[in-house]
Amino acid sequence: MAIVGARQTLNGIHEIRELWPERRLDLLAVLPIAVNTTTNATRAAFEALEDDPEMREHLYRPGIRQCIDVTYALTQRQTIWEYAPRSLAAEDYTELVRVVVRQSGDTAVESPAIEKVQTVV
Repeated sequence: MAIVGARQTLNGIHEIRELWPERRLDLLAVLPIAVNTTTNATRAAFEALEDDPEMREHLYRPGIRQCIDVTYALTQRQTIWEYAPRSLAAEDYTELVRVVVRQSGDTAVESPAIEKVQTVV
């Protein structure tokens, strides 16, 4: 199901780019969530994502590990950093933010973005 959703999202991005070519819309990452590398389903999902030429180049590996604290944070209307700052998911999302900031290449963005995540943690 997630693979179908990812493909539909990419198709939507293509449509938006066609409708408004003057507006930049970049795909930053294909982000697998609830990743449990011990399951066949997770391994198969990663294989399917890696087989897709467009998704492969944007695939964020290792993804966000499966963590019940994400569900609990949502029910409390909190971020994972507010609800469980030492959880696996908080650790994974923090690393994702670091990767995104590094990819942006904007050193003016790097410091405040990372500091904000670190102060929540």
